[in-house]
Amino acid sequence: MGATGVLALKDAMTGVGNKAACNAKLEGLAEAKAYAIVVMDVNNLKYINDTYGHDAGDSYIKGCCKLFCDTYAHSPVFRIGGDEFIAILEKKDYENREALYQSITRKFDRLWTERKSDAPHRYSGSIGMADSDAAPDVKGVLRLADEAMYVNKRAFKEKNGSYR
Repeated sequence: MGATGVLALKDAMTGVGNKAACNAKLEGLAEAKAYAIVVMDVNNLKYINDTYGHDAGDSYIKGCCKLFCDTYAHSPVFRIGGDEFIAILEKKDYENREALYQSITRKFDRLWTERKSDAPHRYSGSIGMADSDAAPDVKGVLRLADEAMYVNKRAFKEKNGSYR
């Protein structure tokens, strides 16, 4: 694949894989025996964009993505929407999935409640994870991870309020 083909699989803003790359990886999981899917949705992006501007919003997305990538350093990460990301855990990150999940959740909780920083630097994301043994196919695992993320998103909004 030439340089153009590689670029076609990368998200221009964050440098992680894009939705097309994610779909290709998900298709390849059909034969994988042990994997987990982690879904992250950035919290309060609308507030950041409306209050501080879209440049700050882009920076906020990049910061959340960096924390996600740093946590899942041995796994491919993809940006599948404006503020939605997926990590596909195999091998080392799969083996440590529970500890990594707890780590990223604590980091986002700690950063959001840190009032010394301004909001665009208090990164926050809602996370959901599901294992390959929780559903009969990749679509089912992805659905379960997404559902878990939405449970956490609702809990974040109940705790911190919702900007609309």
